[in-house]
Parts: sequence; C-alpha cells; structure tokens
Amino acid sequence: MAQGSPPSALSEDEKAKFLAWPPPVTDRTFELGLVLGGTVSAGAYTAGALDFLIQALDHWHGQNPPHKVLLRLAAGTSGGAVCAAVLGVSLNKSITPVRQSQAELNVEGNDARNALKDALKDNPFWQLWVESLDLNPMLDTDDLDQDQPARALLNDTPIKHAMTAVLQRTVTPGTLSRPWVANPFRVATTVCNLRGVPYTVAGAPTIGPYSGNAFVEHDDYAWFALSDPNRPAPQDLRPNEFHLPRPPAEQNGSSYDILGRFARASGAMPVGLPSQELSRPAIHYLYRPYTRVNDYGVPGIGWPKPDWSELPEVLAGGDYTFTGVDGGTMNNDPVKIAHDALAGVGQHNPRPPGQANRALLLIDPLVDKPTHIEAVDGSLVATVKAVINTFVHGSRYLTADLDLFQDRDVFSRFQLVPNRLAENGLPIPGDKAPLDKDKNAPVGEAALAGTDLFAMAGWYARPLRVHDYLLGRFNMATYLRTEMILRASNPVFDGWFPDRLDLLKDYGLTERGTPFPGEVQAGTDRAVFFLPIIPVPEGSFGVQPPEWPTDALDTEDLEALSDRIDQRVEVLLKKVRADSLPGFGPWLLSLVASGGIASALTDRIMDDLKKTLADRGLMSTPPENPPDVPGP
Repeated sequence: MAQGSPPSALSEDEKAKFLAWPPPVTDRTFELGLVLGGTVSAGAYTAGALDFLIQALDHWHGQNPPHKVLLRLAAGTSGGAVCAAVLGVSLNKSITPVRQSQAELNVEGNDARNALKDALKDNPFWQLWVESLDLNPMLDTDDLDQDQPARALLNDTPIKHAMTAVLQRTVTPGTLSRPWVANPFRVATTVCNLRGVPYTVAGAPTIGPYSGNAFVEHDDYAWFALSDPNRPAPQDLRPNEFHLPRPPAEQNGSSYDILGRFARASGAMPVGLPSQELSRPAIHYLYRPYTRVNDYGVPGIGWPKPDWSELPEVLAGGDYTFTGVDGGTMNNDPVKIAHDALAGVGQHNPRPPGQANRALLLIDPLVDKPTHIEAVDGSLVATVKAVINTFVHGSRYLTADLDLFQDRDVFSRFQLVPNRLAENGLPIPGDKAPLDKDKNAPVGEAALAGTDLFAMAGWYARPLRVHDYLLGRFNMATYLRTEMILRASNPVFDGWFPDRLDLLKDYGLTERGTPFPGEVQAGTDRAVFFLPIIPVPEGSFGVQPPEWPTDALDTEDLEALSDRIDQRVEVLLKKVRADSLPGFGPWLLSLVASGGIASALTDRIMDDLKKTLADRGLMSTPPENPPDVPGP
C-alpha cells in the first residue's frame, strides 16, 4: 500500500495465489478443523473437550501411528473464540490433562485448592474456565469508580486478567513441537463490528451525488497464523491474517495482545460485557471472496471491495479501527469461515466414509434439543419475546451448514454436543440428572449444569463448572471412539495394512461404534468395517462420566448472589445518571432506576433461577414446614 492511500484492488495474480489453497492432503493423513460455538460459562465444556482431544492426539502420535491427523485450524464464536485463542497460543507448550476425580477437583479449603491449582498450572483450559472465570468478581464495582462512562452490566477485569495470564504463559521457558499441529496453526475469531464496513453497489442511474446503493457489513472475523519456531518457517502465510510467532518474540508477549483483544471482543456479550476497540490492516477486507453463478450457470468467484471513501483513516493509508462485540450477535457463519480455509473457496471436502480426508468438528455446548414450537399471538409482550428468540436462534448457524452435520452419510463434518449417555448410547446407570419430559437422558445444554441464568450459572458455582468440564472430556472420549470414524477401506488407513494388523483387534468397528464381531483378520474385506480417525485406547485414560452436582447451591448462596447483583445494579445506575450522557438509552435506564423496575426485575430473575435450579436438582431447598423441635 502506498503511504497516504487506501489499498488498491487486487491483481489477478494476487487473487489466483489466494485461491490456490489449500495444498493437497498428504498420504495417510486426515486433516481436521475445529468450529467452536458460543458458550458463556459453558466454555468449561468446550475446554474439557479440547483437553481430552489434545491428550488423545498426543497419545496417538507418540505410538509410531500408521496414519496421522493434522489439526489445521480452529474458528470460534463468542466463548468459542476464547477457547480457539487459548488453544492456538498453547499448542507448543506442555499441557497437563485433568486426570483427577470429580471429588478431588471439588476440594474445599485454601491449602487443598492451591495444591490443585499448582498440579494443573500447565493446563490453560482448566485455569481459565474453572479457576479464573467466577461471577463474584464480575459483580465488583471498582470499574465504576473511574472517570470514563459505565461500559457494561458486568465488570470484565477478571476476564482481562485471566486472558493475560494465559498469554503470559506463552513466554515461560520450554516449548515443544506437536507433529499433529499444522505450521502455521490458524485461529479465526468472529466479531460483531459495530462500526461496520461500507460497500457501494453500483448499477443504479447516477443522480447528483447518488452513485449506487450503499450498505454496511457488520458481521466480521479475523484470522491469526501462529507459527512454530522449532520448525521451518511456513511458506504459506496469507495476506488476510495476522502473523504471530509462537512463542511471541517479545519477552512480555505483547504481540499476542491483539489476539487476546479480538477473542475478548468475540466473547463480549452485548451490554453484559464491555465492547473492545480493535484495529487491523484495511487490506484484510480485500480478501473476502465469495462464490456466485454467472448468466451461463458457471460458478465463479466475486471479490467485493469496500468503499474506502467512508473510512477517513484508511483513505490516509492507516489501519481500520472499529468497536467489536460478541461474535454471536449475528450469524457470522463460523462454519463457512472454517470450511473455506480447510477446503478452499467454492470447494468441498470428500464426504463418503471411504473417501473423506478432511473434516470439520463442531463443538457446540449450547445446542438446543428440538421442542414443540408454539404459535405467537399478537400481543406486544409475546411479539417482543418472540423477536428476541428469533434474533438468538437466527444468529447461530445457517440451516444448510447444520444439515450436513446431521447427515449420517456425510463423514466430512462431525458435531459434538453435550449428553449424559454412556459409551453404549444408553443412560448412565444411576444418573441423578433429571430426564426430559419423554424420560430420555438430557442432551444439549440441558445436559450441562451451568447453563441457567442466561448460561452464567456456572460462573457462580464452581461445582457446576467442574461438572461441565469433566462432561466435555467424557463426551469427547466417547465421540472419538464411537462416532468420529471412517470406513477401513479409506486410503487414510492404508498404513494399517498389512503392517499394523495388531491394532485392528482394538479398534475395528461396525458402523457408528459397535465393536466388530470377532477378530479382524488379514483377509477381512476393509469395506465392511470402520476405524477411528483419532484412536483412543480402551478405557479412555480412565475418563468417567461426572456425577450430577446435586445440591451444589442452597438458598443462602442465591440470596448472597441476589444481594451482590442488587449492589452492582445500584452503583451502575447511579453511574449512568452521573454520566449525563445524551440520548434515549441513558434516559430509559434512569427511568428504570427511579421506578424500582431494576430491583423488581432482579427479584423475578432470582425467583425463576431458584425454581429452575431446584427442579434440576442443583439446589437444596429447606422444607416448607420444618418440624417443630420440642423444648428442653
């Protein structure tokens, strides 16, 4: 880019080079990309799933494996973006898997808790999602004592400190190279761009200053390429991404701050957590190709170019700055972002079980189980409620993307969702988790303990976070053993035959995880049985389904939480009034405060939370009529 001018249109050579991606899959290798959905406190589940995935890949690749797995990328939204960032900066460090029992992880007392933290100090997923993210400090009011206006309902200082601790760990001594990690490993974070990127659609008649329809794109994302210093420098760095060496070149890890800011922006639920100020090279936006069909029905590639005239700093040759909030605010389509990076723009990965050599694995902790959808009446309250639900559900994924994930004949897309089922697909024996209305074991967010209070309950009660983390480990172990499989005739497994027939007795499966009857012999037709993409030894490293955390909270806990919320809301509303900001929003907040609506709303939320937690067996409740105690 010339100094003092915006980026110019891409040349045909630049376009062709960008589209010449990805390189072919290496023989006897399966390439994997991760898509990590939104979480709030359910990020503990995703973290646990990633914990086990790393453990399984480390184990398999330490055994002279007959086939390899190559983890290329992770694209995340909201809390999933935070998990993707933590994964990206930690893959060249030792990671201690969580092997402790549920009881050992729920120890009480400072000495025991500190000993546990020290034992797991090298596990950034556990440290962030279980030890660090707690709702109590998020209700502190020290962020409202500053001169700047109030920024959010919650105090994000604990989140900032937790992310800083993860990034600082990258500069500690000791690195390693994992053969199953691509170099560079790529991380994508989605974000809602509140400023937006302007485009002009030409074609309408020019009338005075009017030169075409204008629109602003608010769904945004950023790519980061993290390279391994212990391996040859990557030759395929791309012009639409931030290039970050791993570990960072600076002693304080400051070059990773931009990844941390984008991840925190993606996780900044609107109003709930502060937005983030972000900056990036404007040229990134020239590399947003999309597929289209011409007048002859032939697929082609379009290259939209932003209208730089609306961006003064870009016109002057500078970076583009904007304010970012939660990547789940609108449908940023993380599946497509990851798919285009894994398969190529306008391309697709082979889908049959005998041909698939690349796949996306979606980890989605807040997936909803299908329920009966009621018609919406015409009342104002019903309409507002329905509109909010519409925004939430419409901002998750495209129907076409999820259709491929649920298609049992597609082996290039896999989806892990929370469930309380044993490896045999039956309910866990003696499970205390409440069944659904059809007496089935819970699936989706109902299988998690921390998804109440707008999925923030896990932040308030540590036993709920511990449960969800361990369930992520257990579900991932079961999924790798029984669901993430390919037909044995797939060329990926050519290295198994005939040299590693000893492994077949441990890993041969019929379709969808049923052990192959009898013993697989050298002459057994490879087309009649399946093998796991990431083999996990029998016993899954001792992983067990976590017990449902019954009575993890009591009435006193909820009363203390209610008091903390009331205190935060009171100080926050005083701050908003003191800020004297113009506009309808601050006026409305002042009205809410003066009318006592905020306190009434808090009481209603807490009453609903108490009932929900009690119904799910997560909160102990005193008897309504305690028995009389006879006097002395």
